[in-house]
Amino acid sequence: MKTSRCLILAFVVVLGSSVPSCATGPSFQDYVEKLRDSAGENAEQCGVVALGEPRGAAFSCGRAALDEGRPFWLIVQVMGIDSEIFLGLAVDQRGRAWA
Repeated sequence: MKTSRCLILAFVVVLGSSVPSCATGPSFQDYVEKLRDSAGENAEQCGVVALGEPRGAAFSCGRAALDEGRPFWLIVQVMGIDSEIFLGLAVDQRGRAWA
């Protein structure tokens, strides 16, 4: 009985060490740079809004930029169960959008 427990434990350890860890996306800084680059050099930064912070000013800025045809980018953090999630929008001078 003791031998089979040791074998099961050894199997679990070996199996666990061969399973890749959870995949991760780009770093936050990489994401900011991607949106900023996508919007273009003269794009307005409408905000980086952390979870729980007011979003109104960032959304108003983005809406005004859209209405006026100006490039912009913004990022908001949303609730995740066990992770940090940021959603962003970038619009360039030609009106092309990236999220």
